[in-house]
This record gives sequence, C-alpha cells and structure tokens, in this order.
Amino acid sequence: NTVKRFLEMLRRYGKPIRAWIGVYVANISKSTARVMGLPVTEGVYVVKVVPGTPAYRVRIREGDVIVKAGPREVKKVRDLREAIEDSIERGYIDLEIIRGGKRLALQVPIIVQEL
Repeated sequence: NTVKRFLEMLRRYGKPIRAWIGVYVANISKSTARVMGLPVTEGVYVVKVVPGTPAYRVRIREGDVIVKAGPREVKKVRDLREAIEDSIERGYIDLEIIRGGKRLALQVPIIVQEL
C-alpha cells in the first residue's frame, strides 16, 4: 500500500513530496486510553505540535485526540497521514478532535514539502 501511494504521488506531482500539518502523533490503544484517562479507545494522540506550523496556528494542542480527518475516521496514524495526502490539492484538511471530553472541528492548512 505504501509503495502504491508513493508511485501515485510521483505520477501526480512528478516528484516525491511530503504533506504535513505540524503534529507528531501516536496510535491509541485500549490500555493507553485507560492509563491516560482518554474518552476514546481509537484515534491518534497528539504528542507534539511544532511551533509556527498550521497545526500550531489553529491551536491544536498536545494531548488532543484526532478522531476524524476529512470524511475518514482516524483509528491509526496511517489513517491521518493518508487523509492529509488525499487533501493536498484542496490545501487544507478538516479535522475532528477531542479535547477535554468535547469534540471540536478545525480546518488545518497543509504544508507540502519536497523530499
């Protein structure tokens, strides 16, 4: 699947690129959710937000849980990465996050970098 996505990227853009919003995330497991007191058992946990990036500017915070990206449910890091890549041409991604037990909707611009 990764090779197919890479080849599609080369075909579409003529070069390898990376689409990014400025967060480092980790998968959530049931045990992680229990230990951290998270309200969900699926999604990705925001470990770090890089200052100056789109995620930082729209106020995504460390500890937020991303549960939806575009039309796609986010269960694993791969789901978020693929949703961001699929939204390159739009220039932004709609995210649904959970913060403090509340669901929030955010629109995040996408950074595209050559590899």
